[in-house]
Amino acid sequence: MSSVTRGGLLIAFLVGIGASIAGETGAQEPDEPPVADAKPSLEATPKEQAPPEEPAEDKPADDEPAEDEPAKEKPPNDIAEKDVDGKEWITPDVATSEERAEEDEIGDVDEVIIEYAPSPDMQEDQVTDAAGEEIEEKPVVSEAIPVQDPDQLEPGADKETGVQGQVVSARPKKVLPDAPVLAKGTQDGKLRSTISDARGRYRLYLPPGKYTLRSYYDLYHGARWDDVEVTRGKFKRINFVLDPITDKDAGVDELEVAYVADTTSESAQLNIRKEAVTVQDSISAQEIKRAGDSTAGDAVARVVGVTIDDDDRLIIRGLAGRYNRVLLNGIPIPGVDPNFPSVKLDIFPTDIVSNLAVVKTPRPDLPGNFAGGLLLINTDSYPSDFMLKVGVGIGFNSMSSFRQMPDYAGSRADFLGFDNGTRSLPGAVGDDRLRISRGGRYATRDQTAQVGREFPNIWNANRRTALPKMGFKLGVGDTKELNESGRRAGYLLSFVYEYEDQIKDGFNKRFVFDADGNTVRPQQEFDFQKGVEEVLWGAFFSGLLELDPDNFLNLTTFFSRASEVETLVQFGEDAVNEIPSTKTSFDFIGRSISFNQLKGDHYNLGDSRTSFHWNGMVSWGQRDQPDRRLIEQQVETQAIPKATRFYADLNQLSTGGQVKTRFPLWEAAYGTVGIDAGYEKRDFLVRRFEMRPFSGGVLAGDPEFVYGPDGLGTLSNILESTLSDDAYDASNTLYGGFLQLETPITKWLKFLGLMRFEVFRQQIQSRSPFGEEDGDDALSPGTDRTDLDPMPSATLSFEINPEMFVKLGYGMTVIRPALRELAPFLYVDFLRGWNIRGNENLQRTQVQNVEARYEYYFGKTDLFAATAFYKYMKNPIEFVVLSPVNSTASYANASTGWLFGGEIELRLGFGRFHEKLEKFFFLGNVALAQSQTTLPENVSGRSKRPLFYQSKYVT
Repeated sequence: MSSVTRGGLLIAFLVGIGASIAGETGAQEPDEPPVADAKPSLEATPKEQAPPEEPAEDKPADDEPAEDEPAKEKPPNDIAEKDVDGKEWITPDVATSEERAEEDEIGDVDEVIIEYAPSPDMQEDQVTDAAGEEIEEKPVVSEAIPVQDPDQLEPGADKETGVQGQVVSARPKKVLPDAPVLAKGTQDGKLRSTISDARGRYRLYLPPGKYTLRSYYDLYHGARWDDVEVTRGKFKRINFVLDPITDKDAGVDELEVAYVADTTSESAQLNIRKEAVTVQDSISAQEIKRAGDSTAGDAVARVVGVTIDDDDRLIIRGLAGRYNRVLLNGIPIPGVDPNFPSVKLDIFPTDIVSNLAVVKTPRPDLPGNFAGGLLLINTDSYPSDFMLKVGVGIGFNSMSSFRQMPDYAGSRADFLGFDNGTRSLPGAVGDDRLRISRGGRYATRDQTAQVGREFPNIWNANRRTALPKMGFKLGVGDTKELNESGRRAGYLLSFVYEYEDQIKDGFNKRFVFDADGNTVRPQQEFDFQKGVEEVLWGAFFSGLLELDPDNFLNLTTFFSRASEVETLVQFGEDAVNEIPSTKTSFDFIGRSISFNQLKGDHYNLGDSRTSFHWNGMVSWGQRDQPDRRLIEQQVETQAIPKATRFYADLNQLSTGGQVKTRFPLWEAAYGTVGIDAGYEKRDFLVRRFEMRPFSGGVLAGDPEFVYGPDGLGTLSNILESTLSDDAYDASNTLYGGFLQLETPITKWLKFLGLMRFEVFRQQIQSRSPFGEEDGDDALSPGTDRTDLDPMPSATLSFEINPEMFVKLGYGMTVIRPALRELAPFLYVDFLRGWNIRGNENLQRTQVQNVEARYEYYFGKTDLFAATAFYKYMKNPIEFVVLSPVNSTASYANASTGWLFGGEIELRLGFGRFHEKLEKFFFLGNVALAQSQTTLPENVSGRSKRPLFYQSKYVT
């Protein structure tokens, strides 16, 4: 077993420099951070055909009372009424005759109903009345503009010409008071505005001409209408019927509206979660900013049941690595580490994130290769005005900062995340095997010793003072109108650099077990200290182009570079010989990833509520590990039983895409059909070298003398120990299709699910790093197999009341072996002392997932939730020890495995107790889990044990 002390008391001091340059409107910042900083969405425009313009008096409402009859008494609740075109809208508790009298006073009224529309820029700016006083309960508007004063009309306007109507909610049926309504002149570009009254009604007096009208409301989709023509002496009635934000607005599956609402606020994300049929959790940009998170890993760690390991990788419900996937704007992100299939989350700075969602139940339109969960990172929001942010930060860790850490002499470019060639394989080595052979390149030991002198002679660790964490961030973004029609484009550019030194202390103990899992004897016991220099930098760009009111293109591209310079020093003894010794390793790992995605969203196809979505991506990744040095030395005699060098290089190309269409079926029911595909190609190559005695015996002394220029050729020599299968070529090919149904069954019961089908082909072929020299014919035939996987799923959401929900879900998923786990390549885990080789006979794991959750929303941002889950696994893939004596390990399919557990979550805003406490909140959660798997008979250790790397609880 091994244990690492990672934390300690973390004391952070942040030094920030911020600048925000406002647009022409001169909006003032509210108390809370404006959504411009939180990257709000762009406005957009749906196309709908307006009903023919007819005077209101020619088409009276069905329920309008006669002039000589008194108004019918209304119940206190809002009542569904019919407008002049027979469409249903909301009338508050007012006499219909009073409404009619108001219409008669202002003359003719033409009517248009806007049923739905896209999301606008939602930003809480200052709104004033005619006297210039700020309205106490200000509406959500996009610019700081005065509300129209009926007694001070602009030239050309009168009280008999303009627009009027009502702003209401589609679900549930209710009026929306204090909703902003804006009218922008098509020709003069001037903006006029007002807000709806307590009955949701509004009226704007306008000069004759054409206008673009907008209205929106917090937690609702906005509405926009182009080319509204106002004629002298008439009022055109436009009723805005706004749809609430639902789970489809989380970036998983957009509605048929032309653009989704801003979802960066905490209340919006909770509303999405409430409306979601599936079990999912989310973190908004507002929460991320409030908590001061710098990366996506920092933010998602607050989700119930989610943790981040020492390598900044995702763990959900105690399941790590292969059990989870990360998606960026709906596209899986390929990992570039052969030992970990998932990507490191520290490559995503929070400046680019609009929201994060963790989906824990399967659904047909999402990939089916997971068991823990899917992390959805969405970056599709842009600032409404020009934004420039610059920040620097510094942090102190009491376990690391200004303490002495182990280190070694590397390259001068380490602070940039690259090696400048200091660790590179010397050119004198070439592409041929470094060995002595007749007729070969090297015929004598002196020749190989001369090549050995080209390697850097660094074998002793030193110590230096650990620096505090330092960082720099730059963000630039804006949204611009492209022409007079109001079509717009937005962009967001971000750059981040972070540097951190860490010290990690721990111990490493290994024991020999019998067949019953009982400890027989200790095998080794070492204490260790590890010094790590971590560098991360990256550039991110995202841009959105509005082609027309219903068609959008979005480009996302980023490049990230991360590196770790690691010095590991162990001290202890093997139980067999009981000789005190040290084990030291020097390692540099660099990872680069370039990700490029283009997606299109097309709404209201064929004058219907059908939408079409497509996306495609291409990604290139590289992992380089030059000159990892391992050396073992006995303390008393200074004997050096082992010293090695290791070089590894991985290159990967990934492409993929998806097309899907969503279409209405019956009332409030939708179907979605789509296909997706992905292709991943990887090549991996290793070179190994051993430092050996020149003429037999055991070397002893200072390793930098023994293996230095004077020792090579006299005391020591270098030879290559690369294996004949130390390289492989591999590929994964995926074809998927799905059919999804989402529909209400009753007023209190909703369904989402149906079927996903995946065809997956996996190919791996080992080869020699030296071509046919080592005889490729002796290699294993490799792996080439195709799996066909139908994946049904079904989720039900029961609405007990508007605040309480129960969600039940079932779905089948699969876990496929990673390429590294299949390749017969030998990897040395130096910390734990294992020689790990892949298993080309691994099979996929089939997982049956069952979920139940109770949710109680007792405030705008307050929530209590309790969840129970169960997973049954057939052929789970497990890390197994083949021989504890020889320290060999591999991967194998267990026969069965299961995992069950529960989660509890509480979100509480202190503003419910006093208005001065609105900035304070409580977020707490706990997850408990229990698992078991049955291992094959030919492996060491207990036959039944918990799933590998699975923790029992998370708080």
